[in-house]
Amino acid sequence: MSTRSILCVPDGTNIRGVYHRFDSYPFELGNYLLLELLTRGGDMAGLVHELVEDAPDGWEWFPDRKRRTDSDDPPFFDRASLRRCGWVEYVYLFDVPGRRILAWNGNPWFDGPDAPAPDWIVTIGADGRAAPPVFEQPLPRWPRLAVAPEWEGDTPRSPRMRAVLEAALADTCEEAGVDADTVWETLRKGLLAAITEAVWAPAEAAGSAIEHTLRARLGLPRETQPPHEGAELELYVPFDFGVDDRYRELPLGRFVLRYPTPDDRSQRREAIRLYRGDGATTSLHDLSERVGAAWAPFEFAAAVAWFEAEVGTDDEGRIFVAHEVVLDNPGPYQIALAVARHHDPEINVGEKVFAALEFPSQWLLLDGLRARAGMEPDV
Repeated sequence: MSTRSILCVPDGTNIRGVYHRFDSYPFELGNYLLLELLTRGGDMAGLVHELVEDAPDGWEWFPDRKRRTDSDDPPFFDRASLRRCGWVEYVYLFDVPGRRILAWNGNPWFDGPDAPAPDWIVTIGADGRAAPPVFEQPLPRWPRLAVAPEWEGDTPRSPRMRAVLEAALADTCEEAGVDADTVWETLRKGLLAAITEAVWAPAEAAGSAIEHTLRARLGLPRETQPPHEGAELELYVPFDFGVDDRYRELPLGRFVLRYPTPDDRSQRREAIRLYRGDGATTSLHDLSERVGAAWAPFEFAAAVAWFEAEVGTDDEGRIFVAHEVVLDNPGPYQIALAVARHHDPEINVGEKVFAALEFPSQWLLLDGLRARAGMEPDV
């Protein structure tokens, strides 16, 4: 994806730099530059000539030598032309006489001519080996956070969302002639079975493929994620966190699931991904298949609960949430329209109905099961 940087050299009291479009993270592009210097036997001048002096229009992706061809920018960037350029995500400055690479996270000349101290300084030896040897990507971890007692940290709308979920599922089950308690128990057993029978992938070495290649050339192993301090049956669900960065706990048989509170807004309909205490991971992709007919009424109730909490109106009184309803697609699109019509029976697509096409059904399942376990506070 576009992670843009400036690759530059000192030019008197100024700088001269070129644009680089893709994957300019130090852990990607930065490590490739170190790998390139190692391959060139430490020839910084040759690399800089190809990278900057011989490429005034810049690069799409330097490792593939793919040059930029759609540039309306001047041939080179200097400090003045980088003023107020918020799109610059990284800057690499090559100090050839000093045999150093200075790198910044962000644009150091955004606010003026005086750059702050660099975030990384790498020294290149005469043989091309760098010190430190790699731009090291942090090990992937789940956050080590406290557990919220009971429902502490709840958002104002969360208790209502759980209540609407429970009521909507009861109504849906009553219409279908199904017992709501049976549906909840099927969901609980299905989740437990999915975890019990899951195939776990061992913890892998972190870092990009480029970092792994560089480490292999240098004979430097990459540590895997160390075991988490805690019971081996604690499982972590890495949804994004909301305003209160703590875990909730859901006891589930011999497992304890820890998941963020209060409610996730980005990783919504993705499969539940779990981290085990030793760093192994798994994803519960087949959860809806495991619970069979119980999933459809639950997902409808989850949609109702989410839209009840999210629904709003525009200046003309029309209902909207986030995305346009599309009638010829199945699933949550029809649910969105059904919920919108519950609020306004006259609503139609011609009036540009909006609805959240994605809602956190997986998160609501965990929170709903926790509430069913007798942990719901008085509201």
